[in-house]
Amino acid sequence: MSSIVIKGDKLYVNDQEGVSLDDLFSTQFFQISNLKSSNYQSSSLFVNEIFLNVIQPYLALKFFFENNKVESCNIIEASSKLKLYIFDLSETLNFSITGSGVLKSQFIKNSGAYLNIVLTTVYLLWLMIRIPFNRSKLVKRSKFSVVRSPASLAKISALRLSHIEEEDPKRTNTLYRIAARRKRMVWVVTSMFESFNALLSEKRFIRSKIGSKSSALVSDFYGTRLVHTFLYDKLIGYYFSKQDPGQFYTGNNLDRFSVIEEKQAHAFGHQVICIPHGLEYGFRFPKGFSGDVFYTTSLKAAKYFNTLYQESKFVFEKDIVTKIFRLKKEKLNHEVKVVFFTEPREPWVNLEILDNLIPILKEKGINLSLKLHPKDSEERYSKYKLNHLNNMEDALIRNVCFSRKSTTLLEAIYNDSKAAAIIINAKDDAIFGSFPSLQTEEIKKMVNIPELSNWIERELLEKVSEIKY
Repeated sequence: MSSIVIKGDKLYVNDQEGVSLDDLFSTQFFQISNLKSSNYQSSSLFVNEIFLNVIQPYLALKFFFENNKVESCNIIEASSKLKLYIFDLSETLNFSITGSGVLKSQFIKNSGAYLNIVLTTVYLLWLMIRIPFNRSKLVKRSKFSVVRSPASLAKISALRLSHIEEEDPKRTNTLYRIAARRKRMVWVVTSMFESFNALLSEKRFIRSKIGSKSSALVSDFYGTRLVHTFLYDKLIGYYFSKQDPGQFYTGNNLDRFSVIEEKQAHAFGHQVICIPHGLEYGFRFPKGFSGDVFYTTSLKAAKYFNTLYQESKFVFEKDIVTKIFRLKKEKLNHEVKVVFFTEPREPWVNLEILDNLIPILKEKGINLSLKLHPKDSEERYSKYKLNHLNNMEDALIRNVCFSRKSTTLLEAIYNDSKAAAIIINAKDDAIFGSFPSLQTEEIKKMVNIPELSNWIERELLEKVSEIKY
């Protein structure tokens, strides 16, 4: 039997080294999660998101407590999310708790959600008033799309569809313009009442599956998101009703917006085609991926998902994926670079890789460049005095690229670069393995720095030879 101390969001078992909640997502846990995901199926728009953001972390924590046969838990310091889980878990696994209470954070999350729904309603009403009514460009198409992010816009634009609409209530020239102001304002008010009902429904669902304390996490996550969600439901349904039955292309695949799009598209006779937007989670979701046709980034990924979900809709077409991921600009400078794409999470792993790799590359006379993740900090790497690349074309096209686990590895292989994943700890290995899109032969997996340095040297010589001759 074990005792656990929680301090600073780390879990210490019998004075062993602390682990975080994220560390509990091991390869073994993902196997357990796949077996249990069907227990959390529902008709809710939020079924996959609730599983990912609320239920799966709880299951990982439960798996950890069960394996360690925990009989007592002392909460010295922890996030409200972790405390809510612990209190519900104690009722399920019957262990004692000492330390910090939880009721205050639970009350704040629950009451704040209702206030946020009202405030969001007022804000969206103001936005709808600002958007003029203009449906002049609303023409019936056989192939059309609605995008909600710059990344989706860039990738779907590469397919050269006949028409692409953007959805953004903060701008005056997006899809909202096709409906009259009065209609939009009625939609917003109706969405507010639907939001109250949805919040209660999802909280009941979590209470039945986890416990009463953890139901507050639904309030915390969805308080500012619900009204816009139901507004989008009405907007996309209205748009689909104005089109002849055709093909709808989307970059949404798992979230509540993808569920809405699939529901409304089928109601009006449209086929939903999902394009790859990056890395798809390889563990099983209660609902699974939306869409009637789902393009994957590799043949291996298509086979994996068809087996996991017992489907046939996952397909790989290299021409389509190449159009999506291939950058349109050519590099004028043909100097081959060795590029490390950093990740913002666990930045100390990036530093550990650099500390061990840079001396070896210097001995080989190889220069290293960095392409920082947008959420990473340049100051963090200042001591290395490395070249920092500012644009993706310079970093991705015809280079030798490596990262821990990133969409950039996929983009690299579609832009005539060599790509490798450097995996030096168990957590990165579990996460890397959970993305089938990365399990392609073109992306090499390196498990130590000497292996990576040898691969870099070999591939750099080959790329330089290609350009010379």
